[in-house]
Amino acid sequence: MNVEFKRDPDKPYKLDLIKVDKYTIAELSEKNADFIEAIVSIDSNYQGDDDKTNKKGTAYWFNEMLKKTIHPYEYCLEKCIEIIDNHNSTHLEATKNGRNKMKEIILDKCPSVGQLKKEVLVTPTTNDTNNLFFDLLQTMEHKKGYKVNNISFASKFISYARKYLNSNDTSFSKYDKVVAENLSKYEKYYIDSSIKVSKGRYLNKSADRKSLTDDGKQEYTYKTYIKYMETIDKIESRINKKLTREEIDHVIWYTSKGNYLDELFNNY
Repeated sequence: MNVEFKRDPDKPYKLDLIKVDKYTIAELSEKNADFIEAIVSIDSNYQGDDDKTNKKGTAYWFNEMLKKTIHPYEYCLEKCIEIIDNHNSTHLEATKNGRNKMKEIILDKCPSVGQLKKEVLVTPTTNDTNNLFFDLLQTMEHKKGYKVNNISFASKFISYARKYLNSNDTSFSKYDKVVAENLSKYEKYYIDSSIKVSKGRYLNKSADRKSLTDDGKQEYTYKTYIKYMETIDKIESRINKKLTREEIDHVIWYTSKGNYLDELFNNY
């Protein structure tokens, strides 16, 4: 594996980059994370999410659940599902009655906020599917007629609920297609230099799920997430947890969109 670095410690807004063979990645450094988190904080899609006084943000409605005063639990849950779906483009509205189905699944598993608070702390494992995350991966019908398993919404709901109901716990990775497509580049550098980079290794592939039963599709999607999560676990460990899980997600996601890192590296 050929590795080349481009770093400029005197310029906090200039990304530290690594060339791994022919692939350019953003280093998982505190400097890069600070820069990306500053960008995230002013992104109009997420602005106010952490503000417990902003009714348009996720934190407000999870906090209302905990307060148990004005708004009932079920209403707060509806608002959380709606905002997460809108802000993260998880496309529940593209499925038949998607948001309502997610609400029903959550209420069935967690009829109270206390139960939800505990349930979102469960870490998915291959040998145990008795958890809310697995339930949220139930196969749904898209309005165009094909079957989907909404891994994006399921992971983001658990991640936000864990964060806002349990003292800023950011240890549950949000599944994102851009991160999934680029994760093996980081795996090659941070974990195993002998592997081949594969864009599809962590994707929830519709072609692979097509011939499976609905239960089979759900199990395939669940295992895809666990593989994705375990790789990020290993990366987090290799960098000695200098970045949170959320910061790792953000660095990979923001710097992988648009494929402009090669140009940045060449013009450093």
